[in-house]
Amino acid sequence: MSDTSDLKRFRTLRALSAYVANQKRFGKKYDVDAVKAHAKFLRVESENPSSPLEEAFWNRVVDYEDVLEEKAGRPVKAQYTRRAVKASSVHDFLTTLMRKGHTQGWKLLQGTDRTDVSYETVIDEFSDLFDADVVKEARERLKRKKPVDPNSDPH
Repeated sequence: MSDTSDLKRFRTLRALSAYVANQKRFGKKYDVDAVKAHAKFLRVESENPSSPLEEAFWNRVVDYEDVLEEKAGRPVKAQYTRRAVKASSVHDFLTTLMRKGHTQGWKLLQGTDRTDVSYETVIDEFSDLFDADVVKEARERLKRKKPVDPNSDPH
């Protein structure tokens, strides 16, 4: 197996992808999990997080996009999330999201048993930065075990 301990030398997804392509082309093995982890790191860093809250948030966005990709069978970007954050801030986006009710994204994550990668986990982790009602809603959602029917009205 090829030594992937120095994957940090790849500072872009393009360079990392070229490395993987070369490993495959020459029939060399590589640590798939290490490559995936570094690719995730690069994807998060490309968003230029400026605080621990933003870094945790972008990690969840990348995780969510991976769930979307699994479902669609192709790479999918969380376009709504990206547009909303660009128009305001991570904090404001998360606050609005919790006050909105169940979203399609939440329903998807709950239905695939992947609430561990939800935006609600970010609010729970950084609860001191959010209003009490926002934290309460996030924590209540995280406690629910039964998947919500994505076609049902949450209210």
